Amino acid sequence: YVKPYRLMVVLSFLSSLLYVAMNAFSIWMISSLISTIMKPGVGTKVIPLNENTIHDKLEGFTRQLIGNGTQLEQLGQLCIILVIAYLFKNLFFYVNNVSVSYVQNRMIMDIRNQLFTHLQKLPLSFFNKSKSGELSSIIMNDVSSMRVAFTQSIQSLINEPINIIVLLGMLFIISGKLTLLALLIFPLSAYIISKLGQSIRRKAKRTSLSIAGLMNILQETLTGIRIVKAFVMEKIEIQRFLEENRKYFKLTFKQENMRNLMTPINDLIGVSIGVILLWIGGREVLVHGTLSP
Repeated sequence: YVKPYRLMVVLSFLSSLLYVAMNAFSIWMISSLISTIMKPGVGTKVIPLNENTIHDKLEGFTRQLIGNGTQLEQLGQLCIILVIAYLFKNLFFYVNNVSVSYVQNRMIMDIRNQLFTHLQKLPLSFFNKSKSGELSSIIMNDVSSMRVAFTQSIQSLINEPINIIVLLGMLFIISGKLTLLALLIFPLSAYIISKLGQSIRRKAKRTSLSIAGLMNILQETLTGIRIVKAFVMEKIEIQRFLEENRKYFKLTFKQENMRNLMTPINDLIGVSIGVILLWIGGREVLVHGTLSP
């Protein structure tokens, strides 16, 4: 289903790569505010581009980019560069989201068309065995849930690996010790996030079955409303619908709760890792006077 839209997928990949690159560039330039501008006595120091380490070469590039004027002039130049960098960063972010959205919505449309066409070719015996509510749920709800799965797949296969590789590379340039520590902590955070993701997927599957049952009751009641009225079965049908709807509410509420937990847990893990790295990195600078690569 993705093959007809491979050009849009390539566009998404390239825009994601450029977004991550601009994000890393922005972070590096912000760090330069402290390392090359705010330090007293280094406002006009020139670092050549032919230094041995990548870190020194990047610092030399940063120096040439922000100029060799006074610290105030360098600060103004850096602010302009940051505004331009964030402008392009958000532009690439928008292009990435639009291209992913186009592909996923076209895929959903193609799958629905194919399913409906396939249903029209099935014999009557199939419809005698199958409930119309379940078929409607598959075409509308189950196919819609594939949109979320596709977005998560794009993030897992393209965006996140690029982001991790670029940021780890930048962290390694700054300090190999901090990079090693981050790699040691990463498996724990990945395990926690993986468990939450598995729980969300299990609840999503149960929710899909529940909405199918709900639509089936609705379909049966509406198509057989004359029979329901003739045998005075309104209260029974109402009770059936209320019970199934209550089950659906509980499942969707639990699913949303787990999904809402993802952001604060990710933030907490990220802040915890950041604080640990900040403490060790700050200690290296204060005790040894440098952040050794």
